Amino acid sequence: MKKTLLATTSIVAVGLASAGAQAQWDVNVGGSMSQWFVGVGQDVPGHNSTHVNGNTEIQFDARNVLDNGLTFGVKVELEGDSFARGAFVDESVLFIQSPDYGRFEIGMEDSAGKQMLITGPSVGFAANSGTWTDFVIPYLTAGFIGNSPAYTTLQSAGGDSDDPKITYYTPRVSGFQFGISYTPDTAAGGTNANFIGAGGGGISYLHGVDGGINYVGSFGPVDVSASGGLFWASGPSGQVGALVDRTTNNNWSAATSLSDDFFSWNVGASVGYAGFTLGGSYVSVESGQRAIVTAGPGAGTTGNFGVAAPVVATNEGDGWEVGLSYEQGPWAFGVSYFTGVQEGVILNPDRDFTQSVTGGVSYTLAPGVNVLASIGFVESDSEFVSGGTFGGVPAGTTGTTTTTGFPATDDNSGVYGGVGFALSF
Repeated sequence: MKKTLLATTSIVAVGLASAGAQAQWDVNVGGSMSQWFVGVGQDVPGHNSTHVNGNTEIQFDARNVLDNGLTFGVKVELEGDSFARGAFVDESVLFIQSPDYGRFEIGMEDSAGKQMLITGPSVGFAANSGTWTDFVIPYLTAGFIGNSPAYTTLQSAGGDSDDPKITYYTPRVSGFQFGISYTPDTAAGGTNANFIGAGGGGISYLHGVDGGINYVGSFGPVDVSASGGLFWASGPSGQVGALVDRTTNNNWSAATSLSDDFFSWNVGASVGYAGFTLGGSYVSVESGQRAIVTAGPGAGTTGNFGVAAPVVATNEGDGWEVGLSYEQGPWAFGVSYFTGVQEGVILNPDRDFTQSVTGGVSYTLAPGVNVLASIGFVESDSEFVSGGTFGGVPAGTTGTTTTTGFPATDDNSGVYGGVGFALSF
């Protein structure tokens, strides 16, 4: 283990060369919990109008500071809502840090480019978080909820979220800090799936690299922060998406490769003065993550389709958000707005679109104890036309192609509001 670390980071080499007697381990437990009671009204009928919505995270942090100042540590984050979110351990990393050499991490954690993005402020529900999908049915092409520029500006390379990776952050110098991550293999949603080869039959991306840089500083009474990031991952070589186009005789054509590389970039900025904070961010997915959407023309439709066939979709597109907040004593107020688009199914000329606006108020009862009220409006517009028909029929073809697994209408909009508590410890 020591040989591996010596070969992978100069931080460890310098630390081990001059390490003295070790101090005792310092172990801390912290976390947060928010619980909301929410009322919802939306265009699509037949869905619950009230919800209890919560998010709980328990964090364990253990560190050992050597006599030379080098720190070895472990950070593990547990999801308190594992049944709803499908994972018990959310993040788990080993870190080595030094005031002079920065911080090295290895394990499951969000990448540097995503973590270093400066975003706009919010109070209560955040328009840029995708929280609205817990209440209002999202009418987006399947496969990219949570990693789409039509969902949030907080993107990751090729679907990576908490996939195992190596990350390095420099010390902050004159307000500037740089970070870079390498992920051997990525999988949508961060499934801890570092496969050998092309991803074990799923659509995954190889050799994900992303970096970010940000600046945090003050000029008299004005606080300023700004950031930028680049994301790249090698395309899933050898993986193909079958049945992604049609010929003029109403048959699906030959398979196409899914080997396109992933590339995206982001920028963000924030300014604070006299209790007010104004900020926002932008993301552009130039060459997107691809996915096979298991839905398509079904039996009984016009043409020679037979059984349902998969189609290929991509999350190429862009999104932006802006937020304004004001804090005075124990009170905080905020509004935020997000809008974005994604390509969706490749052979469909239309795109998926969303926009969301939220507002909220918070009152601090005691350190780490807040009571909140918030309201939001969202519009979600699918690329599929009303009635569930497939909008991407090439010129010269005939008939109407209905789809299975997609909404029976092309959009949904809704209003949601709630009151709740947020605790941190």
